[in-house]
Amino acid sequence: MQAVWDGATIRATVKWFNIAKGFGFVTPADGSPEAFLHLSALKQAGYESVGEGADLLVEIGQSPKGRQVLRVLEVDNSIARPAAPRMRPAPVGGPPVSLEGTENVDGVVKWFSGIKGYGFVSPNNGGKDVFLHITVLRNAGLSSLVPGQAVHMKVVTAHKGPEAVAVEPTGPAPVDAGGDMH
Repeated sequence: MQAVWDGATIRATVKWFNIAKGFGFVTPADGSPEAFLHLSALKQAGYESVGEGADLLVEIGQSPKGRQVLRVLEVDNSIARPAAPRMRPAPVGGPPVSLEGTENVDGVVKWFSGIKGYGFVSPNNGGKDVFLHITVLRNAGLSSLVPGQAVHMKVVTAHKGPEAVAVEPTGPAPVDAGGDMH
């Protein structure tokens, strides 16, 4: 289901944006809740990235998962700070990612969307769900995972919480699992 525009064209400040992941969040100037900003909305406006603190004029809508920037109308990067460096997996075929400082975590895939390029794994130890980006799958020679599939991960504590930097399936995909769920 697509996001529906709620008629609001507002100023917003980029809270953070990660070009490697292709998304970030903006804080609306009107005090309303933050909104998801996907790279595709920036590209439609002719931009490849924005810096943290950049001032935007955007159209925000409601999607099934929350508020989302539907269209970027203006970008003022003059007051933006360069994006903070964020850990990201090495590109496929690139140098190996350093696994120093990672934690071994076993878990079960909660959901994964190849279309969105990410998903989450519920750790067996009951901790916070682990973010899993598609580049981590590609680096492991995988194209997708399905809900209910058991995995072993190397996990780091990233800016927004636990994030996998390496993954391997430890069991077959459940027989009744579907494809992209999100």
